[in-house]
Amino acid sequence: MFLYDIEVLRPRYERSQVELFSWLQAQHRYKKNTIAVKFLERLKEGGFPIESRGFEFPEFLEDDPEKLDLFNPMKNPHGPTLGKRTLLFQEYALQKFREFYKNTNTPPEQIFHVTCTGYHSPSAAQILVSEKNWGKQTPVTHLYHMGCYASIPAIRLALGGKSQQIDIVHTELCSLHMDSELTSLEQLVVQSLFSDGYVKYSISSKDADSTKKYYFEILSTFEEIVPHSIPYMSWFPTEWSFQMELSKSVPQMISKEIKTFTDTLIKRAGFSSAEIFSKENVAFAIHPGGARIIDEVKQALELSEFQVQHSREVLQKFGNMSSATLPTIWSEISLDSNIKDGTLVLSFAFGPGLTICGALFRLRKNK
Repeated sequence: MFLYDIEVLRPRYERSQVELFSWLQAQHRYKKNTIAVKFLERLKEGGFPIESRGFEFPEFLEDDPEKLDLFNPMKNPHGPTLGKRTLLFQEYALQKFREFYKNTNTPPEQIFHVTCTGYHSPSAAQILVSEKNWGKQTPVTHLYHMGCYASIPAIRLALGGKSQQIDIVHTELCSLHMDSELTSLEQLVVQSLFSDGYVKYSISSKDADSTKKYYFEILSTFEEIVPHSIPYMSWFPTEWSFQMELSKSVPQMISKEIKTFTDTLIKRAGFSSAEIFSKENVAFAIHPGGARIIDEVKQALELSEFQVQHSREVLQKFGNMSSATLPTIWSEISLDSNIKDGTLVLSFAFGPGLTICGALFRLRKNK
């Protein structure tokens, strides 16, 4: 099976991380959350490893809380209701689907819609199929609420089919779930980390077209839930928004498991770990749930800085875009002229469970 035609769409707005810290501080200062304001100042001064983040809502461009609509702390202390957020998600997810397919008249055999930041039925994917009059030949499958690792299960599901083209589309509007009433240190990190992102790519059992600039051969996938890890990460609906619970122990837990996990992933592709790690042309796509996760995986697997640079760069440029992040790293790897044809790409992503997901690809580049 082959993965190809990765297309990344950016949100309407981008802002520097320093400016977004100031925006968050203004929210908490208005509510007299002095401890939150001071903690955010320490994050800002401590060199938080993100330079900018993208978002769909102009609210994040206005620093005066009283001039806001959705996140006006006087009118809506928690922000809009979950119902309002759901309607906004549907509106912007549909815009992105229309943009992805605006020049496409040939229907894919299937569409998988991946998200964990909003739900509506009929979904944006179903509306797109209806608008294109593809309803008789393009079924839609919804892969929802898995969190940051969802691209790997989507690929696993695609591998079980015989379709010549399955399109996988991620629409993540993480900024939609901002709630400045949450003031724990873990929640302040969450508010400082996540951003919006959209990506589309295709999976096929048919040999990739020689005219494609690049494609990935899918060699193996693997998933596991770390024993006794349920309390450490969660993502759930509340009355007002979706809320994440995230323990600071997660990077260390991943570090303890990643070596044996990687051995199994490699073995499923018919290789040995010694064989893989002796090669110079091995790249790594590590979901950057935060800089510490990259650091812990790098140390546990004894990787070079070059092997993890694409993960760091995506975190730095865009922040954590939930499930859209890992495919964005694949795109960056494929477009890097220093990554040669035949390079093996080991991918890791993490999410509630605590779930670890992985995939092993071989990058192919056509001259």
